[in-house]
Amino acid sequence: MNSSEKAVWQFDHLSLFSRADDKGLLKLANILGFTQGERPPFPFPGRWFYQEENAVLHVVDVEQQQAVALNHIAFRSSVSVKKLLATLEANGFDYQLTRVPEEGVVQVFITLGDLMVELDVPDAGLADQVPVMQSANQLTH
Repeated sequence: MNSSEKAVWQFDHLSLFSRADDKGLLKLANILGFTQGERPPFPFPGRWFYQEENAVLHVVDVEQQQAVALNHIAFRSSVSVKKLLATLEANGFDYQLTRVPEEGVVQVFITLGDLMVELDVPDAGLADQVPVMQSANQLTH
């Protein structure tokens, strides 16, 4: 991607691991004015919290989780998935691909040390070629 085709990225969401009964997380969501709402049909438990129409906090329910922990931070763009992957490869990033079921979004995961970053882009008709994440532990740091 050259400078004239620079992608614009926006913050999308934080993803946390938490026990489903963690009261602190629910209190924080309430203080921030987040409301629990619809979540795509991922095959593992979790909840999405919204600020107005934006799902800004994605929680993966992990019953053996002792404390709330950061899973990843996500950004979104309308850049094509092909351009994004070429840019990541040109910059030496390894990545993992999954998709959001029923949303038309490819999730591109990269790691920076202990931090996992999700880059969300339109699936551009690749839905049949990119699997849905099957487990909260599927991604490697």
